[in-house]
Amino acid sequence: MLLLAPSVLPGINVATEARAEVAAKAETVRPEDAALHLGLAYLMPGQKVRARQVLQSVQGSDGAADLARLWIVASQRSP
Repeated sequence: MLLLAPSVLPGINVATEARAEVAAKAETVRPEDAALHLGLAYLMPGQKVRARQVLQSVQGSDGAADLARLWIVASQRSP
């Protein structure tokens, strides 16, 4: 168990809240990136079917769709 000084905890809470806020804003601004990250999150524990469904839904011309297709190929090759 990690013990932190009481003076450190408020800073950690602020940083955590700020990251959550940035993530929420990023998700609304770039939904394709959010879908790409969701697909990768499904791949990590081995939920390949769910990951492929999400990754196949990624569109766009900024490279997110290309990355999604590459991750689909990679998921088919790995055990």
